[in-house]
Amino acid sequence: MRTIPTRFVFKIKTDQDGNITKYKARLVAKGFFQQKGTDFTESYAPTSSAVAIRAAIAIATAYDLEIEHLDVTQAFLNAKIDRELHVKGADGDDEMSSSRDFVYKLNFALYGLIQAPMLWSKTLCEFLLNHGFWAVGYEGSTFVLRKDVMKLILVTYVDDLQLIYDKEPGALVDWFKTEFLKHFNITNEGSLTWHLGVHYIRDRDKRTTFCTQKRSVEALLEKYGFIDLKPRDTPMIAGEQLTKATDDELLDDA
Repeated sequence: MRTIPTRFVFKIKTDQDGNITKYKARLVAKGFFQQKGTDFTESYAPTSSAVAIRAAIAIATAYDLEIEHLDVTQAFLNAKIDRELHVKGADGDDEMSSSRDFVYKLNFALYGLIQAPMLWSKTLCEFLLNHGFWAVGYEGSTFVLRKDVMKLILVTYVDDLQLIYDKEPGALVDWFKTEFLKHFNITNEGSLTWHLGVHYIRDRDKRTTFCTQKRSVEALLEKYGFIDLKPRDTPMIAGEQLTKATDDELLDDA
């Protein structure tokens, strides 16, 4: 019997200011041990592009719509597995690693499996289509629901959802959240301020939304030891005239 090893992954989740908001521990499968054709066949899962996300935010900004950030808890575990797979226990878990002779049969997708994102995407898409949404755009990851004069826009990126609706949501938003909670657990992050490393600053009076990745840039500078360097508008001398180097002036590849 083929078995897939597992491991624990620990992560510290922070907000746009770098403050710690959550400590996460997750059991994941070592998907690189999977064999194509035996353990999985397809793996593609659509996600919203940066263009689609910003277009949706631009629409919400222009029409003064609400943008609510929802996070699906343990999203991949909601998707049923598409074939029989078995995993081993992970080191560090006394219960799972107490006997190396035991393996565990998966009933639902596990983080780390190559097909897990695809299975979750299909599960979410099936739920939305069955509840009256339809997909818009070529990516298949933005959905719209319209009932009478009320409309919902849902932009999906794996387990992150942006729910866009009118300032007076009414019964449609309440109905959607109630139906969604019957199938999935969600965390309501409130109004959109931080998503995929981008900080959103909204001025509803002026109907503008400012996007910045300052925190991500600072993290990169700190990682590579550049955080204390003096800033320059340009790394070159302004107005410098460049000429083609002669053979004698060429630098060695080393």
